[in-house]
Amino acid sequence: GNITLSSDGNGSMPSFNEKGEMTGLKVGPLESVLESVAEMLREGEIPRETVISLVTSNPADHLKLSRKGRVRPGCDGDVLVLDGNFRPLFVAAKGRLLMEEGEVTVRGTFE
Repeated sequence: GNITLSSDGNGSMPSFNEKGEMTGLKVGPLESVLESVAEMLREGEIPRETVISLVTSNPADHLKLSRKGRVRPGCDGDVLVLDGNFRPLFVAAKGRLLMEEGEVTVRGTFE
């Protein structure tokens, strides 16, 4: 419950050389968290519910966001549906559909 996986706003991502030594920081791609989750799910060494909690309930609990991180009555209704290749198909936040069939339907300030 104390381990989380989040983007930190994609502000920084370490880069490494062939020896595994850190050589600097770059802007993290938006897909980096989803790719990490997909890799863990494909490998199957960690139970699926544990992997999913890394990006849902664990960060919400840590940040004391009681309406986030779970799908249940009283929560905001945030849902991400992935296809078989772990690409986003549907996204809903606070019960509002933001992506449908892989196409963004609502854009915000920074798009």
